[in-house]
Amino acid sequence: MGDKSPYLAARREWEERYGCFVSAAHSWKITATLSLIIALVATGGAIYLASQKKVTAYIVEIDKFGSIVQVQQSGTSDKATTKKVIIAQLAGFVKKFRDVSLDAQLQRQNVFDAYVFLQRNTPAFTKVTEYFKKNDPFERAKKETVFAEIISVLPLKDNAFQVEWRETIMDRQSGQTLSISNYKLVAYTSMSPPTDEGNILKNPTGLIVNDLNWSKEI
Repeated sequence: MGDKSPYLAARREWEERYGCFVSAAHSWKITATLSLIIALVATGGAIYLASQKKVTAYIVEIDKFGSIVQVQQSGTSDKATTKKVIIAQLAGFVKKFRDVSLDAQLQRQNVFDAYVFLQRNTPAFTKVTEYFKKNDPFERAKKETVFAEIISVLPLKDNAFQVEWRETIMDRQSGQTLSISNYKLVAYTSMSPPTDEGNILKNPTGLIVNDLNWSKEI
């Protein structure tokens, strides 16, 4: 038979077609394998990112009318903005710590809010706890209320702040003013950035009062 034999021509054509089929099948297997690998990597990456969930705090500065002035991510905000927030937090801490309300639910919340800025095994935690034991706000509320008016919060050195306030004690029944006194407190602070959404809402800067001393002004 010559090279032009119908058989050889058919055989050659079949081999060419089969070769193309084998090549295509091989390419398909490679593509499928690569697709599977990519899918597994993508799934693994998504699971990893989900397990590495991060909470980001933002500091929102507002003016006296309640309008937003600027929004900055906590940790990247300038020192002046952060200091403003810390000053506001310390003012709130002292007020929650010293106020005595007739509303038992509000009083309970005030106590919880004060402890947001305290950590166990610190002098501040011990001092505040001892104060509440000796001056139980729930017992005091049976006969009197206390309103703490913040006068000033001034930064000192080495993360220390001075807070001055005026306390007005009123009789529960008559509402008559029993006494008005001025106080001064020095708080020694540090920062512990929040790691979950619950803490980020209560304490966005992670302010911690490690120690504090206060006295009544004469």
